[in-house]
Parts: sequence; structure tokens; C-alpha cells
Amino acid sequence: MHWLKRGFWLGLVLIPALTLSLSSPALAQKPDKAQAKSVGAKTAPAEKIRILVLPFAVNAGPELGDVAGSLPELLADKLRELGLAPIDAKTAAAVIKAGRVKSIGAAEAAQLAKAAKASFAVYGTFNQAGEDLSLDARLVDASGKQKPQQLTGSAKGIINVKPAVDSLAASIAQSALSGAGKAQSKTEIAPGEKITAVAVEGNVVLDKDVVLLKVKSQPGDPYDPRAVNEDLKRLYDLGFFEDVQIRVDDVPGGKKLVFVIKEKPKIMAIGVVGSTAIDKDDITSAMTTKAGSVLNLKTVSEDLAKVRELFVKKGYYNVDVSYKLEQTDPRQARLDIVIKETGKLFIKSIEIKGCKQLSASDAKGDLSLSERGFLSWITGSGVLTEDQLERDVAALESFYANRGFIDVRVGQPDVAFKPDGIYITFTVEEGSRYKVGAVSFRGDLLVPPAELAKHSKLAELGKSKGWFDRSVVRTDLNALTEFYSDQGFAYSQADMDIQKIPGADTVDVTYILNKGPKVYVRRVLIEGNERTRDNVIRRELRLADGDQFSGSKLRRSQERLNKL
Repeated sequence: MHWLKRGFWLGLVLIPALTLSLSSPALAQKPDKAQAKSVGAKTAPAEKIRILVLPFAVNAGPELGDVAGSLPELLADKLRELGLAPIDAKTAAAVIKAGRVKSIGAAEAAQLAKAAKASFAVYGTFNQAGEDLSLDARLVDASGKQKPQQLTGSAKGIINVKPAVDSLAASIAQSALSGAGKAQSKTEIAPGEKITAVAVEGNVVLDKDVVLLKVKSQPGDPYDPRAVNEDLKRLYDLGFFEDVQIRVDDVPGGKKLVFVIKEKPKIMAIGVVGSTAIDKDDITSAMTTKAGSVLNLKTVSEDLAKVRELFVKKGYYNVDVSYKLEQTDPRQARLDIVIKETGKLFIKSIEIKGCKQLSASDAKGDLSLSERGFLSWITGSGVLTEDQLERDVAALESFYANRGFIDVRVGQPDVAFKPDGIYITFTVEEGSRYKVGAVSFRGDLLVPPAELAKHSKLAELGKSKGWFDRSVVRTDLNALTEFYSDQGFAYSQADMDIQKIPGADTVDVTYILNKGPKVYVRRVLIEGNERTRDNVIRRELRLADGDQFSGSKLRRSQERLNKL
């Protein structure tokens, strides 16, 4: 490829669905000779650490079955990215089948790792407690020189499972690559009795690995009652058990720890009592607790808050939401969500206090909340939501900042629920009002300041001594960035600096410009056009191969394609 012009180049990928992606200019730079030699030099490949990723035990609802089943593959892919060499899934399955293991612990994991000719093995559990998801894993050294290491990843909601897997993979890779844990393996165990085994009794619904992976006391550790008590606390914190006890048995060679647990009942059905405003299915769909899961009162408490929010959004602000548990036997229960509806409450009054220089009624016009009116049953006005309340605090700040009040402060609104409705009060501290003084430009100036001022509406306000307007500043920053973009500086940046003039109630504004590298179009690529020919699409484009980049021409190209 020859280089038509000096500078930076872009590759444009043009998709008829109007998705446009630009490659970084740093990637389009012409490499110098030193860089070329570095790229072409041969380096001896480092031997990668082989690791066997074993299936994870799943303690979650059926809706997470597919996600849980894909965990080993996701984990292996990320470990591969981080420089390890995971055993392929087919080989891993064959090793597990040949090993004939009924359950996987540290000893079994080490055995399987040796069979797969891997240095390490990783196994664990995938647990769900309401919206909280956790990945509890153990990294096992096949040689036995290092103690198994407990590693965890956690997520809030199914959408964050992948980041949790990535975090867990990073911890595993760091431990495996750096040899973390070697110091532990060399530490001498103090004289005394050792833990020879750790077992679980009493589990019916939950897998025993849920317990074992939360227990830090491991076979080979010195027996420490304080550490065992910490394990007991961790198990209670899971929320799945009514009772947890520890039995310590004397066995040849030391102590055997037995965690005797009593599970909370399994929820066989969920009912809704007393709701007339919201359908039962809508209520149960909003809940994390599902039929078939083990009762977790922490999760139930979170669900009650979610259900209450459903009623609040419909105007039932004084609704009472509770639960009732009916146990048919010690291991099964029915969960009823009990609703006590009250009359709807609507916004009766909105008051803005502290308005001295501006009209409170004008400020009120910028709010999204409004009082209950004659047509509220059509418009939906008069209903209070927390999102709108927060949005209106920002709206009041913008209302004042766009009219010269740079120092305005809006406090948290006061909301009073009374029998006849909701009363909302906003409190404003206006501060001083400022006019626009001098407007100047600093940094990479492509043209004289007088020419740049033509792209600034704030400069016009400065000439007429108008009130400072924050929205005009935002418009100016966009206009200046667009001007630089049209000169080929696709990655230009514009910022500002505001200086108050003491005693004058004016502000001087300086726009700071950074042009960045100049960019040219290397190639225009068209993808996704199944019916329209390339030449028809290119005919509508305002940019071609080798052109200097222009933001306005790029937007114009998109507009023309939209009209095809």
C-alpha cells in the first residue's frame, strides 16, 4: 500500500443500516523502520500453563440453567486470553468420564488434572441468592505442592455474569502464573492436630459444594476453633439455613470437621393476597424468589420492596406489603405476598421556595412533575416517581444556570404525604447572577480568534453583555469541535475555563482547543448490503478513499443513505 499523504488515516466501515465504525488513528499510522523490525522479529514462544476447567455445581433457579452450563466455556475462553492453556472441552469431558468421580473435591480435581496432563485444575459452584450471583472456585495444584486456593467472583443480576467470570479468570490466571500460594505451601504447620477431612450432613436441596466452598478450613490445616467459628458465620450469612452446627470427630491422624445443617424449606408455590390494582403475574414476575427455590428471607425482603415500588408507581404510596409462610411439612412451604391497599395519592401541590430574581411559575414550567389536573386520567399527571423527582432537581439547576446563576444550589425536595394528597417543596439558593464578559480562545488555533468567534454564540452574548447561559456553552463546544472535524481533525477536543470577575458580576470564558492528529480516509468499506449494489451506495457518499476526514460530510452521507 502506498501512502498518498502524510498524517493519519482512517478505515470507514459503512453499513447500510447506518452503523458507522471508525478505526483508531493510532492504528492507521504508518509504522517506522524500527517498529517494522520489532514486528518482524522472531521470539521464542513461552510454554503456557495447562489448566483443566471442571464443571461447576449449580445452585440457582432453572432460568439460569443455560448461563450456568456455559460457565466452564466462558471461563476457559477468558483464561486463554490471559495467557493460559485450558484443556479443550472434549478432552476434559473424556478425562472426567474416565476418572469415574461421583463428586469433585480438591483430591479429585488434582487427580483429573494429572490425567489431563495439566498443572492446575479449577472447580466450584455457581450460586444464586436473590439477584446476587456468586462464583466460588478452588484452584488446585496437580502436584500437591501448593494448597488449594479459594477464589471468588460476584455479580448483581444475570446481565453481569460475564464481568464476574472475567474477574474470576483474572484471579485464577494471576495465581497460576505468579505461583501465588507457594509461600503458603512452604509454611510449616504448627505442631498439634490437623484437620483430616471436612464433611457436610443434612443437606437435601442444596449441593454440599455450596457449603464446602464457603468453608476455609481444609484438610491438612491445623485445627483452629476460631477459624472454624468464622466458617460457621459464613454459612449463616448465605441465608439458606435455619441452623448450622459443627461436630468435631476425633479420627486417626487428627480431626474431622462435620458441618451439620438444617435447610430452610423449599418454596413450592407463591401466592398473592389482597391485590386489586396489580395482576398477580406482574407481582410474581417482579420478584427474585421463585417456586422451587430455597427460602431466603433476605431475598424475600428485597422482593417486598420491589412489589411495593410497583404500587407506588400507580399512586398507592401508603400500601403495606408483607409476607406469610405456610409450611405443609418441615421441608416445604407456601409463600404468600400479602397486600393491604390504601387509596391512591396524587400530587396536590408543588412549591418552589427561594425564587427571588426569577419567577417561581416560570421555573415550575421546566419540571416534569405536575399537580393532579382535570385530564390527569389521560395525561398521567399527578403521579410521583423518584426518577422524576431527581430529574426535576437537575432541571431547576439548569433553569437557573442557563440564566446567569452559575452558583445556584437546589436542595433535596421535601415530600409530605397528607390525607388529601402529596405536597412537594423545592428549595433554591440562587446566588449571584453573572453576565458574559470576554470570550477568548487558547490552544491549537487553526484560524485567528476572530474567525473562531463566528462559531460561538456566547461571543455574541458577550458583545451585548447578555446573561451567561450554560446551554449556549455546550452548543459552542459542539460547534467548535465540528469546525475542527471538518478540517480533518476527527479527534479534536474542546473544553472551557470560566473566570469570575470580582465585583463586576461578569464571567470571562476561555475555550481551550486541542486539534489532535489530522486524519484521512484510508478506505470506505460497505458491509451488510444484500440488495443494494455497492456503486449505488457509494454514489450517495460524500467521502471517498484518500479524502481528508470531515464530520459534516460523514453526517451528510448518513442522511443520504437514510433516504435510499
